[in-house]
Amino acid sequence: MDETQNRLSGLLKAIPGCTSSRQKLKAALMDLLVSKRREVNLLLCAYDDNIIEKLEKTTDPTLYALRMIKSLSDDYGLTTDAAKWAISTWCIILGKTEIANALEEIPTATSASAPVANNTYTIGLGTYRAGFDFKAGDISLKHITNAVKSPRIPGMTILRGDTIDCYINSSASRKGAKKLCSFTMCCHLEIENGQYLIITTSDTCCDRDMVRIELTDYN
Repeated sequence: MDETQNRLSGLLKAIPGCTSSRQKLKAALMDLLVSKRREVNLLLCAYDDNIIEKLEKTTDPTLYALRMIKSLSDDYGLTTDAAKWAISTWCIILGKTEIANALEEIPTATSASAPVANNTYTIGLGTYRAGFDFKAGDISLKHITNAVKSPRIPGMTILRGDTIDCYINSSASRKGAKKLCSFTMCCHLEIENGQYLIITTSDTCCDRDMVRIELTDYN
Protein backbone atom coordinates (compact mmCIF):
# COMPACT_ATOMS: atom_id res chain seq x y z
CA MET A 1 0.00 0.00 0.00
CA ASP A 2 1.55 3.30 -1.06
CA GLU A 3 1.17 6.65 0.72
CA THR A 4 -1.79 7.75 -1.39
CA GLN A 5 -3.63 4.47 -0.90
CA ASN A 6 -3.02 4.63 2.84
CA ARG A 7 -4.49 8.14 2.93
CA LEU A 8 -7.59 6.95 1.07
CA SER A 9 -8.17 3.85 3.19
CA GLY A 10 -10.42 5.81 5.54
CA LEU A 11 -12.22 7.82 2.85
CA LEU A 12 -15.69 6.35 3.41
CA LYS A 13 -15.54 6.94 7.17
CA ALA A 14 -14.05 10.40 6.87
CA ILE A 15 -16.51 11.62 4.23
CA PRO A 16 -19.70 9.49 4.35
CA GLY A 17 -21.73 9.53 1.15
CA CYS A 18 -18.86 10.83 -0.98
CA THR A 19 -19.35 8.02 -3.53
CA SER A 20 -23.03 8.80 -4.08
CA SER A 21 -22.18 11.02 -7.07
CA ARG A 22 -19.19 11.79 -9.27
CA GLN A 23 -19.22 15.43 -8.21
CA LYS A 24 -19.07 14.59 -4.49
CA LEU A 25 -16.36 12.02 -5.05
CA LYS A 26 -14.22 14.40 -7.08
CA ALA A 27 -14.51 17.09 -4.41
CA ALA A 28 -13.52 14.61 -1.69
CA LEU A 29 -10.54 13.30 -3.66
CA MET A 30 -9.36 16.82 -4.47
CA ASP A 31 -9.44 17.68 -0.77
CA LEU A 32 -7.45 14.61 0.24
CA LEU A 33 -5.10 14.40 -2.74
CA VAL A 34 -3.93 17.98 -3.19
CA SER A 35 -1.67 18.33 -6.26
CA LYS A 36 -2.33 14.69 -7.26
CA ARG A 37 -4.56 15.39 -10.24
CA ARG A 38 -3.44 12.29 -12.13
CA GLU A 39 -4.32 9.92 -9.31
CA VAL A 40 -7.71 11.62 -8.95
CA ASN A 41 -8.40 11.13 -12.66
CA LEU A 42 -7.47 7.44 -12.46
CA LEU A 43 -9.87 6.88 -9.59
CA LEU A 44 -12.64 8.77 -11.37
CA CYS A 45 -12.17 6.60 -14.48
CA ALA A 46 -12.70 3.48 -12.38
CA TYR A 47 -15.70 5.09 -10.68
CA ASP A 48 -17.18 5.91 -14.10
CA ASP A 49 -16.76 2.21 -14.96
CA ASN A 50 -19.07 1.34 -12.04
CA ILE A 51 -16.36 -0.37 -10.02
CA ILE A 52 -18.25 -0.06 -6.72
CA GLU A 53 -21.35 -1.83 -7.97
CA LYS A 54 -19.37 -4.46 -9.87
CA LEU A 55 -17.15 -5.42 -6.95
CA GLU A 56 -20.07 -5.60 -4.53
CA LYS A 57 -22.28 -7.78 -6.73
CA THR A 58 -19.80 -10.35 -8.08
CA THR A 59 -19.33 -13.68 -6.32
CA ASP A 60 -15.60 -13.70 -7.15
CA PRO A 61 -14.36 -10.11 -6.62
CA THR A 62 -10.67 -10.99 -7.10
CA LEU A 63 -11.27 -12.46 -10.54
CA TYR A 64 -13.55 -9.58 -11.44
CA ALA A 65 -10.94 -7.06 -10.30
CA LEU A 66 -8.46 -8.66 -12.68
CA ARG A 67 -10.95 -8.37 -15.53
CA MET A 68 -11.61 -4.75 -14.65
CA ILE A 69 -7.92 -3.90 -14.96
CA LYS A 70 -8.03 -5.03 -18.59
CA SER A 71 -11.35 -3.35 -19.36
CA LEU A 72 -10.22 -0.10 -17.77
CA SER A 73 -6.99 -0.20 -19.76
CA ASP A 74 -8.79 -0.99 -23.03
CA ASP A 75 -11.73 1.39 -22.65
CA TYR A 76 -9.90 4.42 -21.22
CA GLY A 77 -6.47 4.07 -22.84
CA LEU A 78 -4.66 3.61 -19.52
CA THR A 79 -1.45 1.69 -19.04
CA THR A 80 -1.88 -1.67 -17.32
CA ASP A 81 -0.04 -0.34 -14.28
CA ALA A 82 -2.27 2.72 -14.04
CA ALA A 83 -5.40 0.60 -14.33
CA LYS A 84 -4.12 -1.84 -11.70
CA TRP A 85 -3.33 1.01 -9.31
CA ALA A 86 -6.84 2.46 -9.73
CA ILE A 87 -8.55 -0.90 -9.13
CA SER A 88 -6.28 -1.77 -6.19
CA THR A 89 -6.92 1.62 -4.61
CA TRP A 90 -10.67 1.20 -4.94
CA CYS A 91 -10.41 -2.20 -3.27
CA ILE A 92 -8.64 -0.50 -0.37
CA ILE A 93 -11.26 2.27 -0.21
CA LEU A 94 -14.05 -0.34 -0.16
CA GLY A 95 -12.38 -2.34 2.60
CA LYS A 96 -11.32 -5.22 0.33
CA THR A 97 -7.64 -5.04 1.23
CA GLU A 98 -7.07 -8.75 0.63
CA ILE A 99 -8.01 -8.27 -3.03
CA ALA A 100 -5.67 -5.28 -3.34
CA ASN A 101 -2.86 -7.36 -1.86
CA ALA A 102 -3.53 -10.13 -4.37
CA LEU A 103 -3.43 -7.66 -7.26
CA GLU A 104 -0.12 -6.24 -6.06
CA GLU A 105 1.48 -9.67 -6.50
CA ILE A 106 0.83 -9.47 -10.25
CA PRO A 107 4.00 -8.17 -11.98
CA THR A 108 3.66 -5.12 -14.25
CA ALA A 109 6.06 -3.09 -16.30
CA THR A 110 5.69 0.60 -15.49
CA SER A 111 4.86 2.98 -12.68
CA ALA A 112 1.49 2.15 -11.14
CA SER A 113 0.44 5.77 -10.83
CA ALA A 114 1.28 6.65 -14.43
CA PRO A 115 -1.49 8.60 -16.19
CA VAL A 116 -2.61 8.25 -19.76
CA ALA A 117 0.34 9.15 -22.00
CA ASN A 118 1.00 12.68 -23.22
CA ASN A 119 -1.09 14.46 -20.54
CA THR A 120 -4.30 12.91 -21.80
CA TYR A 121 -7.23 12.45 -19.44
CA THR A 122 -10.61 10.81 -19.86
CA ILE A 123 -13.43 13.06 -18.68
CA GLY A 124 -17.20 13.32 -19.01
CA LEU A 125 -19.66 16.16 -19.40
CA GLY A 126 -19.12 18.77 -16.71
CA THR A 127 -17.16 21.84 -15.65
CA TYR A 128 -13.35 21.88 -15.45
CA ARG A 129 -10.93 24.61 -14.40
CA ALA A 130 -7.78 25.33 -16.39
CA GLY A 131 -4.69 25.14 -14.22
CA PHE A 132 -6.49 22.89 -11.74
CA ASP A 133 -8.12 20.01 -13.62
CA PHE A 134 -5.74 20.32 -16.59
CA LYS A 135 -2.91 22.59 -17.73
CA ALA A 136 -3.95 25.92 -19.21
CA GLY A 137 -3.02 26.76 -22.80
CA ASP A 138 -3.52 24.66 -25.90
CA ILE A 139 -5.76 21.63 -25.43
CA SER A 140 -7.63 19.20 -27.64
CA LEU A 141 -10.90 17.37 -27.02
CA LYS A 142 -11.77 14.07 -28.69
CA HIS A 143 -15.17 12.41 -28.43
CA ILE A 144 -14.53 8.74 -27.56
CA THR A 145 -17.97 7.61 -26.41
CA ASN A 146 -18.57 4.03 -27.50
CA ALA A 147 -20.21 3.65 -30.88
CA VAL A 148 -23.64 2.00 -31.08
CA LYS A 149 -25.59 0.57 -33.99
CA SER A 150 -27.99 2.96 -35.65
CA PRO A 151 -31.60 1.95 -35.02
CA ARG A 152 -32.59 3.30 -38.43
CA ILE A 153 -29.77 2.52 -40.85
CA PRO A 154 -28.44 -1.09 -40.92
CA GLY A 155 -24.66 -1.32 -40.77
CA MET A 156 -24.18 2.26 -39.57
CA THR A 157 -22.84 3.21 -36.14
CA ILE A 158 -23.45 6.43 -34.26
CA LEU A 159 -22.03 8.04 -31.14
CA ARG A 160 -24.13 8.57 -28.05
CA GLY A 161 -24.23 12.32 -27.48
CA ASP A 162 -23.77 13.25 -31.13
CA THR A 163 -22.71 16.87 -30.62
CA ILE A 164 -20.48 18.16 -27.83
CA ASP A 165 -20.77 21.85 -26.91
CA CYS A 166 -17.91 23.75 -25.23
CA TYR A 167 -18.29 26.98 -23.27
CA ILE A 168 -15.77 29.14 -21.40
CA ASN A 169 -16.40 31.38 -18.41
CA SER A 170 -14.63 33.12 -15.55
CA SER A 171 -16.87 31.19 -13.13
CA ALA A 172 -18.29 27.66 -13.02
CA SER A 173 -21.74 28.92 -14.03
CA ARG A 174 -23.23 28.61 -17.51
CA LYS A 175 -24.71 32.08 -17.07
CA GLY A 176 -22.80 34.52 -19.26
CA ALA A 177 -20.53 31.78 -20.61
CA LYS A 178 -19.12 32.17 -24.13
CA LYS A 179 -19.64 29.27 -26.51
CA LEU A 180 -16.32 28.22 -28.04
CA CYS A 181 -17.33 25.41 -30.36
CA SER A 182 -19.50 22.40 -31.10
CA PHE A 183 -18.03 19.16 -32.42
CA THR A 184 -18.82 15.52 -33.03
CA MET A 185 -15.31 14.05 -33.19
CA CYS A 186 -12.61 16.48 -32.01
CA CYS A 187 -11.61 20.11 -31.60
CA HIS A 188 -8.67 22.25 -30.45
CA LEU A 189 -9.00 25.11 -27.96
CA GLU A 190 -6.89 27.67 -26.11
CA ILE A 191 -7.86 28.44 -22.52
CA GLU A 192 -6.25 30.70 -19.93
CA ASN A 193 -5.29 29.76 -16.40
CA GLY A 194 -8.26 30.00 -14.02
CA GLN A 195 -10.91 29.94 -16.73
CA TYR A 196 -13.66 27.33 -16.59
CA LEU A 197 -14.32 24.94 -19.47
CA ILE A 198 -17.94 23.81 -19.52
CA ILE A 199 -18.62 20.71 -21.61
CA THR A 200 -22.18 19.68 -22.36
CA THR A 201 -24.39 18.29 -25.12
CA SER A 202 -27.67 19.47 -26.57
CA ASP A 203 -28.58 15.94 -27.65
CA THR A 204 -31.58 14.97 -25.53
CA CYS A 205 -31.53 11.37 -26.79
CA CYS A 206 -28.08 10.43 -25.50
CA ASP A 207 -27.14 8.87 -22.20
CA ARG A 208 -25.31 11.87 -20.75
CA ASP A 209 -23.61 9.81 -18.04
CA MET A 210 -22.00 7.62 -20.72
CA VAL A 211 -20.42 10.44 -22.75
CA ARG A 212 -16.61 10.20 -22.64
CA ILE A 213 -14.07 12.72 -23.94
CA GLU A 214 -10.29 12.65 -24.12
CA LEU A 215 -8.73 15.95 -23.06
CA THR A 216 -5.08 16.43 -24.00
CA ASP A 217 -3.02 19.40 -22.88
CA TYR A 218 0.12 20.27 -24.84
CA ASN A 219 1.84 22.48 -22.27
